[in-house]
Amino acid sequence: MASNIRFYMTNFKNETFEFPLNPSELEFKRSSGNDKEKVVALGEIVRLASGVELGQTSINFTLPLDLSRRKSYWTSGNLTWRGTRGGEAYLQFLDDVFQNHEIVRVVFTNTAFNDLFVIDDFSYKLSGGGDEYEVSITLTQWRDYSPMIVKRNLRVRDNGQEKKVEQQQRPAPPAEIGLGTVVIVNGQLHRDSNGGGPGQTEVNARRKVNFIADGRQCPYHVTDMEGGWRGWVTAESVRAE
Repeated sequence: MASNIRFYMTNFKNETFEFPLNPSELEFKRSSGNDKEKVVALGEIVRLASGVELGQTSINFTLPLDLSRRKSYWTSGNLTWRGTRGGEAYLQFLDDVFQNHEIVRVVFTNTAFNDLFVIDDFSYKLSGGGDEYEVSITLTQWRDYSPMIVKRNLRVRDNGQEKKVEQQQRPAPPAEIGLGTVVIVNGQLHRDSNGGGPGQTEVNARRKVNFIADGRQCPYHVTDMEGGWRGWVTAESVRAE
């Protein structure tokens, strides 16, 4: 892979890490989800799916055991994981994402590869005489499944003229906040769900919940409406739209 391409992952804490070596190749597969059927007198036909299936990719790459000694491995001059001296820290990061079923953004710069994924399979082994790890991960694209709210209109006739009348709805109970809920945020953003790293304060900001950590000081992680991560907020800071 070209030297001007860099391999990054961003976790739910909005921490971005650059990996020291790129994979030798990268393939992203998607399927239309269409079905083929045989019909009498017509033969084989294609029944179109309502949407496209989730994409998948398998990435195989190398992690040096000693990052400080083998500078030739680095795709940039600075460590993105401060204090890291070996590949074990990257393995720990990947294992945390895998074990906790976290969503990560995977980016290969100067390419079209930039999307949210979950890790379905994760394996590694020592190679090169115990000098490096060979790592393999299988990623599946993550798609936001927030519910859509649709207004219904009724058409009635008045003296032969058709009129559109908006259906009267009963007052809804307070909405519960879950994954994908659109919320209004008034409060301070934090780096983690324990309230660490206080940052910018949101005022009447329209956001979307993408992570929930029940029992934490800041149980909701929110993004902007385009999916850009903002931070963790207290339960008192959010209300469902």
